[in-house]
This record gives sequence, structure tokens and C-alpha cells, in this order.
Amino acid sequence: MALCGRRTGLLFLVVPSGKYRQRRFSSLPLLIGDPSLHRNLPLLEYYMAEQQDMLLPTMTLNDASFLKKRYPDNCFIILCLAKGQTQTSAPALGSAVLKCDYVVSALESEEQLGAIIRAEQSRRIVINAQAEYFPRHVYQQTATALLLNEAATQMLLIQRADTGQWFPPGGHVEAGEFPHEAVLREVREETGYEASFLCQPAFVGETHGAATFLPQPYALAVVNMSTHVHYDYLYCCTATRHVQESEGPIQWLSYEEVIRLPSLPEDIKQHTLRLHAQGILLHP
Repeated sequence: MALCGRRTGLLFLVVPSGKYRQRRFSSLPLLIGDPSLHRNLPLLEYYMAEQQDMLLPTMTLNDASFLKKRYPDNCFIILCLAKGQTQTSAPALGSAVLKCDYVVSALESEEQLGAIIRAEQSRRIVINAQAEYFPRHVYQQTATALLLNEAATQMLLIQRADTGQWFPPGGHVEAGEFPHEAVLREVREETGYEASFLCQPAFVGETHGAATFLPQPYALAVVNMSTHVHYDYLYCCTATRHVQESEGPIQWLSYEEVIRLPSLPEDIKQHTLRLHAQGILLHP
């Protein structure tokens, strides 16, 4: 899919929160697809390129989240409450609600889905008109930690469960979250460590009038993910204390060991080389 410009075909991904009787949704203004289509990415991309909107019913949250991460400009996750559940009970569903874009009730799902679909189709008209006048980038905000030990001689990396490769801790900035909050959350969740920021100017934390100065990233990067880009805030941090178990394997490595890792992204290698050669105090 395009990294910038016009919005193409939309995917509406229905995730049931409990027992769910699949409906035909015959009145909805789009194509109803088989949920297994999430395994056929070339076909999905063909439909999106052809401006064909689709609804995929009864998907799992994991499958819907995978598509949302890969096609953030095209996908909308819709949580369908089970019979007896109400909108006010939705927060009790936890992570399912955190990952979805909309919540509909079982009894009114077709009517509510129709309203959502028509609203997003209308929104696409506005977005595509705006794209004629100024550049439009398809991106997600992410935050990454160059996490060092207290002596600044080693860097902590995590091992991804899906590929086995080693990466710095980090992840997506959630809705309503500042990037510096996201990176501390991701470090804690993925490594079990709390962290503090390095390489900060003296005025960080001060408030002057209506303005408060927040921790500054060590670097900003636009990372090409083929279907979109990550606007990545890289923070230089030090681990302060271990407060919980890590999500997966972690390892402290010297700068030389980090640089030799074949899976490490080239931009992270360059920052590691710079930290190793110049030291963290030379960066304002």
C-alpha cells in the first residue's frame, strides 16, 4: 500500500467478545469477506488498491491486530459485544477494548456497523481531497529505548518471540500517550526495568507559563515498514531498578557485541557506534 497520499479501500474487522451468531450483514454498503482472508495478504492488498471496502466478520483479536499494524490507514477493529453485555461494561473487557476502534452491541450490530462504515467512507472523501493539496504520510508513532547500564558500558536488548531476533525495547505510542511515557512503559513491560532519561538539557521538567518542557528524544527516525512508516522517537535511557519479570528473554551486551548482531537494524548500529566512540555526555 501507499506510504503517502490518498486513502484506499477500507477493512472493517469484527471481533466478537463472546458467543456470537454470525449475521449476513446484507444491507451494509461493502463486500463481506471470509475471515480467513487475513492469511491472503496479496488478495487483501488487491481489494484495497481497487478501492473495495470489505468487512471480515468473526475475527480473533490477534488476527485483527496483525492486520491493523500492517495496514494502519485501512483497518478498523470493531468489538462486537455478546448478548447481555452493554457499552458501559466494555472497559471490563480489558485489552480487547484497548486495541479496538469501535464497540457495537450484538442486538444492534448491523445498524451500528452501517453507521460506522458510512462515516469512515465519508471521512475518506475528506482525506483524499486534502491529499490533493498537501503531503499526507501514513505513519504510526513508536518509541524506542537505547537502554544502558549505570556505567554506560552495556546495552539491554530483548528477543522477539516471532523471529528470535534481538532488538532494543520499544513499541507503539498508544492513543492519548506521550512518546516519553510510551518508551518508559514499553521498557517496563518488555524488560522489567524502570528507566530514566539520559542526554537531557537542563531545562527539561521546567514549566514556564503554559509550557512544560518534556524529555527530548536522542534521535527521530522515519522507518520504512513497506505499507506505512514508523515515526520513531529514540530515547537514550539508563536502567534504574528491576521491578517485575520481563515479557521474554533479555540480555545485557557490550557495544561491540551489539554491533556484531546481524539482526540489529542499521540505524541502531549507527547510534551504538556513536555512543561507543563519543560517549553519551557529548550529545546535547
